[in-house]
Amino acid sequence: MERLKSMRKPLLCLLLTLAAPAVLASGGEGEAWLERVSERSVGYVYNATVVLTSGPELAVIRVSQSLQEGKLQQTFVTLTGKPQTLITAEGVVQRDRGAGPPEYLESPLAAGSLQKLDLEAIGRSYRVLLGSSDRVAGRPVRQVHFQPVDDFRYARHAWIDNETGLALRSAVVAGDQVLEQMVIADLQLSGAARSALPETANRPDASVWPGPAVPGYELRAMVGGAAHRHWLFSDGLGAISVFAEQVDEVRPDERWARGATQGLTRSVAGMRWTVLGEAPTSALEAFLPSPPSS
Repeated sequence: MERLKSMRKPLLCLLLTLAAPAVLASGGEGEAWLERVSERSVGYVYNATVVLTSGPELAVIRVSQSLQEGKLQQTFVTLTGKPQTLITAEGVVQRDRGAGPPEYLESPLAAGSLQKLDLEAIGRSYRVLLGSSDRVAGRPVRQVHFQPVDDFRYARHAWIDNETGLALRSAVVAGDQVLEQMVIADLQLSGAARSALPETANRPDASVWPGPAVPGYELRAMVGGAAHRHWLFSDGLGAISVFAEQVDEVRPDERWARGATQGLTRSVAGMRWTVLGEAPTSALEAFLPSPPSS
């Protein structure tokens, strides 16, 4: 269980935030502005210092995006806490903790990170409102607000760079409470854009997911086999991971939260189910199989 938590925070939570430009929706003032920005959104080569707050915790991470053999690669290096480096490319996360050989994690989060965001999915799950102009990392940005249409997702705010379309600041909000924030303290672009980001990758057939459909969340990727499987769902902005693992013993249900990220676990019919993501409890509960009858 600790391994699942450590995979998600603090580095992997940046994959879906930083990797893709702000290509979000169409129709309406906010959506129209984003559509114009999306025309300039391409795969930039850059270095950035990122400050991430999650609840009471704070992390500083050095992020770089480079072009390797014509393909974009991201490197994340922690500057606070225990040393850790992640390199994402081709759907694989390489993790180096400074002791022992690097680990290689086949992660749907990495597989879906360096792609444009899904305009239609976001339009179905959020109302997009255009905010005021501002500055982040010394660069002009425009605030964009994403108001959820139901109780299965949090509200989100983004500060989008006018030139590149990158989100230089973001916040996940529940009511009046800020659950998580990310801000780029400095951004160094290495010349002009090099290559356009790919469209969304081929998605698995929805039939490979044995559980119920949850409004707004679409299956984006799946890895693993019968003994251990990982499904990744997204509503275009938020991601939810569902893990299923064969177990020999039944353990009590667990629940935890850290900032915007929550997790639930349940044992059903010889399988241990874990749901993890930046979403309200109502959304996570909807993915879990029903508890065994007493």
